[in-house]
Amino acid sequence: MFATASGTGQVDVWNLNKSTQDPVVGLTPHSHAVNKLRWSADSRRLAAGHSDGRVSLIDIAADTVAVQPRDADEFGAVIESMLADNIAAAAPAQ
Repeated sequence: MFATASGTGQVDVWNLNKSTQDPVVGLTPHSHAVNKLRWSADSRRLAAGHSDGRVSLIDIAADTVAVQPRDADEFGAVIESMLADNIAAAAPAQ
């Protein structure tokens, strides 16, 4: 689970076990650029620091951040698949 921020104020939360294409949470808490993100200790809240000095606190649903026993194995499989796709794409055409 990780979060990304943009110059338009967009904050996206990603879980690669669920999707490598779409964030599990996507929102724009404020219209100014987001310069900094910080997770709370329990990973249920995300602070977004904006270019105008404001801070938005974003509550993340418990089921979105809940770690499941199989998550590590699933993540390993996702990474292996992504590596295989990159290797195949980089291979010269025959």
